[in-house]
Formats: sequence, structure tokens, C-alpha cells
Amino acid sequence: MTKHLKYPHVKPAINFAPDRLKVTGEVETFGNLVPIRLEGQLQIIQPKTLRFYPEVLRISERSVPGTFLKLIGNQIPLEVTVLQTWPVQIQNLTLREGILALTIREIAI
Repeated sequence: MTKHLKYPHVKPAINFAPDRLKVTGEVETFGNLVPIRLEGQLQIIQPKTLRFYPEVLRISERSVPGTFLKLIGNQIPLEVTVLQTWPVQIQNLTLREGILALTIREIAI
């Protein structure tokens, strides 16, 4: 887990599972801690960009409807650019238990 967090009060944790990315945390609502879990697919969408496609959102062990989750995922793309200034591109992405493996290829500049 990264040390620089935008939302430390959520206590986010990121876990890699076979072909899945899982994010868990908790928020305080009306004095109670409410667990949240978001999971889905991580895919390469551009040579240096990864995008998270949420498939499951559980708030206090209750599922958010898939259609609502898809709407949110389309309206707020969850993307990250990797090694933006380096002359490389991502060729392959593999998620295994506890491991995110990227195959990166050098590109001519």
C-alpha cells in the first residue's frame, strides 16, 4: 500500500488477485464504521494507460446494482498513466495473488 494517500480516513488497501484488483476500506457514517469493497478488472487501454473497470461494489456487505456501478465507471474513468515520460509502452498486464506484473517494451524515440 502506498504511503501517500488522498483519503487516509478511508484506510484503503489494494490487493491483487488472479485477474482482479480489489480495493477495500471503511468510511464513518453517523458514528459507525462502514466497510466498503470495490473490485473489478484492470486493463491496458493505451500504451501507457491502465484503466480499472469496477464490477462489484459492496457497502456494509450490501451490493450496489451493477447498472449503477457501470454508469459510475463510465462517467468517472479510473485510469492511471505508467512511466509517462519514459520511452516505453505496456505490452502485457497480469494479476496474480499479491502481484501486478507488467511487461514493458522499449519504443523508439
